[in-house]
Amino acid sequence: GNGSATVAKKTSITPTIDMTGKYLKIWIRADSLTNTNQFRLYVSSDNITADYILWDLKNIFKPETTISIENTWIPVTLSWGNGTITGSPNRAAINSMQLRLVDQNSAIINGWLGGISLVDEPILGTASFTFDDGYDSVYTQAMNYLSQYGFAGTAHVIKERVNTSGFVTDAQLKDMQTVSGWTIAAHGENDLTGLSTTTAEADLLQQKNYLIKNGFNGADYYAYPNGGYNESTIAPLVKKYFRTARTIIEYPETFPAADPHKLRVFNITDADATTTIQNRIVEAANNKEWLILVFHNIQNVPTSANSTQTLKFRAAVDAVSQLVSSSTPKLRVKSMNDM
Repeated sequence: GNGSATVAKKTSITPTIDMTGKYLKIWIRADSLTNTNQFRLYVSSDNITADYILWDLKNIFKPETTISIENTWIPVTLSWGNGTITGSPNRAAINSMQLRLVDQNSAIINGWLGGISLVDEPILGTASFTFDDGYDSVYTQAMNYLSQYGFAGTAHVIKERVNTSGFVTDAQLKDMQTVSGWTIAAHGENDLTGLSTTTAEADLLQQKNYLIKNGFNGADYYAYPNGGYNESTIAPLVKKYFRTARTIIEYPETFPAADPHKLRVFNITDADATTTIQNRIVEAANNKEWLILVFHNIQNVPTSANSTQTLKFRAAVDAVSQLVSSSTPKLRVKSMNDM
């Protein structure tokens, strides 16, 4: 509560730990993001003197207006590329780790580290093209351009909007699935956190049953409407009916994900510069991450903040293609049904 750091540290670990080719998986918890200044994990090969990498864990809890994950145990697998490197840490000879917690607003806070493990990195990074809400541009723009490279995406559709003006039709969705290999998955129209448990469960079942009854292949995959999520009521329902669920938390995801019902993403809108999008794709490939690219409406001239300009969308697809088809591939492309 006085703005100073509290540190839990283990140094001179013998024998040293070889983390080459491994993700670092941890379980963390924090009780107040508002009053947290720093929540950091350090890994070092020289007892945290000059050669270390640190991850700002506060960003993992990135507070969206409708996401409640404070005071909740969060399993997360950390990409090495997402850390901040100081000096030249030797990943093959890690001898120390440290957790650092700093408060703000003169408030007493608590942070926990529940466990640490190592997970094998995949051979290649993974890119997944996902599209929310089911705008008709997913069929007319996204599918057509992705098909030029043989890529399939995932359309998270809202059943209430299918077959309405500006959105895809059942026939188009079936064409996307059968001809182009897309996954047709669930989204939902209503933010679940604003519904009663009974109504939220009914909504989830309606979205899932629509996909099943119409022969679509993505009835096990869900995207939280508006990113709305909480651990106490929504999580148990979603886990009951879906294998994976995607948030709107923007933080590098790994494959496999530490928590398949809190998948993290890169949400692309018209505000993102083309170079920013391209650089993020390269970073994901270099760090063997699972880059879940989220788009909404693809438009030549965007009419909303969530829309993406056609040229920016195509530049993202081109950037992925270059890394997939290079002489030394660094990426593979998978839809949710391939995971």
